[in-house]
Amino acid sequence: MGRQTEALEISEEILRRGLEKLARPAQPDIPWDVPLYLAWACRFLGRQPEAYRYLRQYLTHRTLLHLPLGLHNPILDVFKNDREFNTILTDLKQRLEVARGAIREFEASSTQGS
Repeated sequence: MGRQTEALEISEEILRRGLEKLARPAQPDIPWDVPLYLAWACRFLGRQPEAYRYLRQYLTHRTLLHLPLGLHNPILDVFKNDREFNTILTDLKQRLEVARGAIREFEASSTQGS
């Protein structure tokens, strides 16, 4: 929308503040989604290796189920054309299918016992 300079400035600010939060000793005020926002800012700024490091850090302890709107979250748009992101999505889908299978198995065994 013609606001590239402003978007770059905001991305730099997100990166600066996010890194400051992560640099402090563990504190309860550090939001769990800081690595996700760092990933977005780094990717927007063309710093892909860092972006994917933070995205993987975020996903290590969470899944896209924790992300508001899941795969439809606009924060992920910056990643959608990347091969690496598609690899991550494939892995997440496989992990989700394993979890779904375990749930189906549990439900089936629960209904047989009743």
